[in-house]
Amino acid sequence: VISPAGKEGDVEVPANVSNMILHPPRRKRAPGRRKEKRIRSVTRVKKEKPNKYYKCSQPGHNRTSWPLLK
Repeated sequence: VISPAGKEGDVEVPANVSNMILHPPRRKRAPGRRKEKRIRSVTRVKKEKPNKYYKCSQPGHNRTSWPLLK
C-alpha cells in the first residue's frame, strides 16, 4: 500500500483492498515513437508529380533517361 501522507500504521486499509493481488502489465510498451492513431481521410490523396531532370525540366526525364547523355 502506498501511503504518501503518513506512516503505514496511521491509515486504515479496507480488507478487500489489502487482500488484492496485483500483477505486472501483460505487455511491455514498444520502444520508440508511437504511430499516429488517427485515420487519415480517404479523399486526401497524394498528388504524384512526374520526374523532372533539372537540366531540361521536361516531365518523365531524369539523369538516367535524359536523351542527351546517351
